[in-house]
Amino acid sequence: MPGFFANKLTEKSDHLVDWSRVAELATTKHRYSRDEILIRACIVGFTAASAYAGWYLNRQRDPEKRMSGTSASILSSVIGFTVSHAVAIWPLIKKRIQARKDALTLSAKLIFNIETQEFDDLNCRQKLRGLVADIMQLSLSDEKHSNASMTWGRRINLLKSLHAYLELGEIDESYYLQTPSQQIIKHLHESPKPCDCGIEYKTPPYR
Repeated sequence: MPGFFANKLTEKSDHLVDWSRVAELATTKHRYSRDEILIRACIVGFTAASAYAGWYLNRQRDPEKRMSGTSASILSSVIGFTVSHAVAIWPLIKKRIQARKDALTLSAKLIFNIETQEFDDLNCRQKLRGLVADIMQLSLSDEKHSNASMTWGRRINLLKSLHAYLELGEIDESYYLQTPSQQIIKHLHESPKPCDCGIEYKTPPYR
C-alpha cells in the first residue's frame, strides 16, 4: 500500500491503527523477532485455513446457490486475514487508546491552566490554546511509515513539557507570540521539562 494512502487511513483511525504496518506484513526487509514471526505465521495459517474452510463449505451448499470455488476461497481468506490481524494487533491498539485518553486528559488540564493563568498580553492565551491544538494534530508520518505509536508518544511528551513550562511560570510571552507554533513545538521537543503529572508513556519498540 503506498505510503500516502496508508498515512491517510492511519489519520482516519486517529492513529490507533498503523496501516503502514499492515502493508508491511509480508515484507522481508525488516528483521523480525521470534514473537513477530510467530504472530505472522499464525495470521498466515489462519488465513489459509479460512480459505480452505470457505472452499469446503461452499461445496456443501446447494449447487444453485454455490459461488465459484475461487470466489469462496478469496472471500473467506480476506475475512480470515481481517479477523486474525485484528486479534493480533488488539494489544497495541489498546495501548494507543490509552495514550489517546492520556493525551486528552493532559490537553484538558493544559487548557484549564491556560484559561486560569494571568498573562500580560491576552493574545498569549489564544496562542497557547492554538499550540495545544497543533500538538494534538501532530503527525510523525513519513513517506514509508505512519508511525502511529511514535506520534502518540511525541504528543504526550510535548504536552507534558508545555505543562511543566506553564507550571514553572517559564512562559516567555513575547517569544510565544512571535514564534510560529511549529518552531515552538520543536523547542519543546529539544528542550523538554520534566512534568510530574501522573502520566507515563513509553513508545513501544515498533512504530
